[in-house]
Amino acid sequence: DVNTRLRRLVASFQRQQRKLEQQETQKLNDAKRKERNAAAQKKKDARKAELEMKWSKREELDFMKTICSFGVVKSDEEGKEHSWTTFRSLAKLEKKSDERLTAYYKEFFQACQR
Repeated sequence: DVNTRLRRLVASFQRQQRKLEQQETQKLNDAKRKERNAAAQKKKDARKAELEMKWSKREELDFMKTICSFGVVKSDEEGKEHSWTTFRSLAKLEKKSDERLTAYYKEFFQACQR
């Protein structure tokens, strides 16, 4: 009677220990998975930023055609800021940010002045 109780206690203790070990390994695996996902997301964001910075030939040609045909609308009186909303839709450059369009416009303008 005492022997069976002792066996049951030992078996219960071993089951509980296995459960705890499984929970710990699951936590470790979850942490590793989160780290991998974070690294993958960081890599994806870096690639997206790189693609935003890089202009394809089609985008460059569309930019040039739209500049030559329609020009750029200035949004302030001094002429330092540009309104890119209509230009972006005309040139099919919806993926480009205002900063990238302004930077490319400055580069384009400097190249034209040479």
